[in-house]
Amino acid sequence: MVNLDKLNNATLLYNLKRRYFRDPKEIYTYVTPSLLVINPYKSVPHLMTPEIFDKCKSVLLLLTRE
Repeated sequence: MVNLDKLNNATLLYNLKRRYFRDPKEIYTYVTPSLLVINPYKSVPHLMTPEIFDKCKSVLLLLTRE
């Protein structure tokens, strides 16, 4: 959504809905320096892989060094 020309409530909600109903679900969305997350109220297996966890750990380590 960083590439949108105009960001208002309507475009934000429309794009979040579109991303949520994709297959696989995209529940994480960056908007400028903010991360928006939609709670799917169920498991989202493609987001819980060991590779994803390792990537998150490495980013967290980089952020804590600063």
